[in-house]
Amino acid sequence: MAPDTEQLQEFDGTFSYHVGVLVSQSKLYLLGGEAIAGTDEYAAADALFEMLLVRMRTFDSFFSSAQTGKPDDALAGQFVPGWTVAHFLTDDERAQISKRLAHLTYSQPPAHEWAIGQMVKRCLEVIGDFLQSVPGGLTERWAYRYAEVTHFLGDELPNNDLESIWTEADKHAHRR
Repeated sequence: MAPDTEQLQEFDGTFSYHVGVLVSQSKLYLLGGEAIAGTDEYAAADALFEMLLVRMRTFDSFFSSAQTGKPDDALAGQFVPGWTVAHFLTDDERAQISKRLAHLTYSQPPAHEWAIGQMVKRCLEVIGDFLQSVPGGLTERWAYRYAEVTHFLGDELPNNDLESIWTEADKHAHRR
């Protein structure tokens, strides 16, 4: 179902907010997660990591082309005609995020590892592709977010080496 004008206006601000929060959380975690985990505030590193996972799962669902959630869930295809599925999470990553965050299960292993830098990079790349594909140009807020995403991917991290940043049991955002 296509969104009406009021829904589009509301979504404009909502989407901008979520992109900004993802970039902000990514900066904090990827640049400081290891340091935070080494303090008495180690639970803050866990919380920041888990919120990154939640936000990425949300974007992964948005970029799919199938309406699988609630009827008022927004999908990229409602804004970019012809948008094709652009999942950036692997099936295993998505399943592991669901296990870790959506349910208390018997299968949450204490030892775990996540290619968190790669996951963030893939997410931001798809966000950038989406923002460039919006017909009629970007709104002012979305243009700002596009600049923020491209800056983060291009200049924000030392050596732009997202592929080397991993999170493992009791090790946050460390370089391999």
